[in-house]
Amino acid sequence: RKAVRLYYLNTLKKLSDKDIIEWKKNKTNSDYRYEIGKTNYANNFSEITRIFDYIWYGEFPVDRELFLKTETKFKQFIGSI
Repeated sequence: RKAVRLYYLNTLKKLSDKDIIEWKKNKTNSDYRYEIGKTNYANNFSEITRIFDYIWYGEFPVDRELFLKTETKFKQFIGSI
């Protein structure tokens, strides 16, 4: 779960570095979805945000298979930025 959170935070950093979003400590994931909603990244960002929310706020262990699928999605999205 923590590794997925780090991927999500890294994604936010990359988006902020490219001036696609404005990172702020108190913003929610919904705030970022709204902010990115007018760009070509909106659909993929919504998908990884949904995955992150599911894993981070879910009360279940993340097995290797789920993590590898999630990691692939994050890497693809980060690579597209």
